[in-house]
Amino acid sequence: MAHLATLLFLVLPTLIYAGTTPCFAGYEPIFDSGSFTCTPCKPGFFQPGVNLESCYSCPEGHASSAAGSVACEFCYGNSTVPSKVQTACIARNSAENIVNALSGNYENMLYSGSGKNAWHYVQISAKEGSTTELIWSNQAGVTWILKLQPEGDGYNRDMFLVEPDSPYYNNGHTTGQVEWTIEDLDSFEAGNTVLSVTGPWNEPYTRV
Repeated sequence: MAHLATLLFLVLPTLIYAGTTPCFAGYEPIFDSGSFTCTPCKPGFFQPGVNLESCYSCPEGHASSAAGSVACEFCYGNSTVPSKVQTACIARNSAENIVNALSGNYENMLYSGSGKNAWHYVQISAKEGSTTELIWSNQAGVTWILKLQPEGDGYNRDMFLVEPDSPYYNNGHTTGQVEWTIEDLDSFEAGNTVLSVTGPWNEPYTRV
């Protein structure tokens, strides 16, 4: 019964106003007290045709920056951040995109059994209050700062700096390398997913 009520709530306005002039493309109806007004789709959303339906959010790898969009722009050679309303294409070498792509869980696969320990399980996350720094945190409770390196009009996607607070810094662990999926400028996914990073002793940590 609850499912039926929900379905009626969603479709009833369209049924009631089936004979009413619908909204133009780029607009959506806002129903209120027996009537509705057509309102432009917000940035990050679109409506491709004449309708009585809500605007759609831009799919991953697409964005719309203007209100009243009838379509979303495909971000050629760029990406968008899937967890946010996609109002603009974000360059792959931007700090926001690199930090978002690097954030996640990693594991050192070189060890197993008794040789495996809490230092081999790592989470990389954005540092609060910074747009270019991340935190390397292992399950042993030890953390240190990683920093993006400026390059051209953005940041180096293939290497990050390790700050001196790392216990391995004086042993030569001052940078880390990033392995990405194969680059494909016509695909959001390809070339924009981190496979692994190098940690202390230049050992690879695989994204899990």
